[in-house]
Amino acid sequence: VLLLCATSTDLSEEKAMQLKAASLASISDCADCHTLWQQQQHHHRAAHSIPRPAARRGATNKIASNCSCSISTLRGDWCGRRSVRVAVHASATVDRPWLEASDLKGKPACSEGVLNFYTHTLCPYAQRVHLTLIEKGLDFQLVHVDLSEKPLWFNALGSGLVPVVELDGIVHTESLDICRWLEDFITGEGRSALMPTDKQRRAVAEKLCSRDVGRFSGAGISFLAGTGRSWGISRQHSASQRTSFENELSSLGKLLDQYGGPYLLGESVTLADLALFPFAQRFSIACPEWCGMDMRAAAGGNIGRWLDAMQARPAVSAASPDPAKFLAAMKKHMSLDFFDYETYTAAQLF
Repeated sequence: VLLLCATSTDLSEEKAMQLKAASLASISDCADCHTLWQQQQHHHRAAHSIPRPAARRGATNKIASNCSCSISTLRGDWCGRRSVRVAVHASATVDRPWLEASDLKGKPACSEGVLNFYTHTLCPYAQRVHLTLIEKGLDFQLVHVDLSEKPLWFNALGSGLVPVVELDGIVHTESLDICRWLEDFITGEGRSALMPTDKQRRAVAEKLCSRDVGRFSGAGISFLAGTGRSWGISRQHSASQRTSFENELSSLGKLLDQYGGPYLLGESVTLADLALFPFAQRFSIACPEWCGMDMRAAAGGNIGRWLDAMQARPAVSAASPDPAKFLAAMKKHMSLDFFDYETYTAAQLF
């Protein structure tokens, strides 16, 4: 526990060093934990990559489970100075930790080999990256940015938009570009592949992640906006707006028929699912309320079955707001992008 406290960005450097020294002394008191800590330090320096493969995580837990000291109850895997329990991780649940950018005096430090993920938990573009990080089993520190009052240090990172991913001082922006980078360059044992190996399916996935995802999100945003502003919500939509959105749902339904589901390209979730789902999730919440459409029934129920398959994934559970709370917020602000103009903390709608 002391070691976890020692990594907090809210502590003074002197206090953090005192706590860290005390925690390492406690680890040294237990031969098993000290050996484990030394091993993880060695692996981290040697690999200088993210995260540890699953096999090594299992080995770590096995060593800790053989130890009777209280430190083993942390049930975290060591990664240099930081435990996985400090960063959002693939096994995270509602007790996942994060940083609120508004509470920080400056940009948080980047731990070697651990991603800093700057996001807003209600942004669909950022949610794509959040889902990808969790699905690939990567360790990262989540920093929630209030988009209605962004800190100057965050604006200095790039365009001032989320998502942003930073690794070892190198910044990556644009949600789909980040997802592709995570898929193409963060590889290795224990890290899930999110693009099909089959050439034909991969080509379809690439098309979905480039042109089609924009068409789907654009048609849904337009349908909900009706005659009002883009990203707004209105009951006054045209027949052409409805038809355009129904055509996009039909296209997804055909893919689900062609590849047999439960995901867009078959039995395995892909970047195409992760890119489209955040928007589909929001549309499925809003359409029954304002457009008189049960989106789940579209394409002979294929859309509903796909949504159910996605909702059942732990990554989606960890990275999605509560539907009832999200609907209440949409009713209050009558927009899909209310979080751009109103302050919402990371867990407020979760």
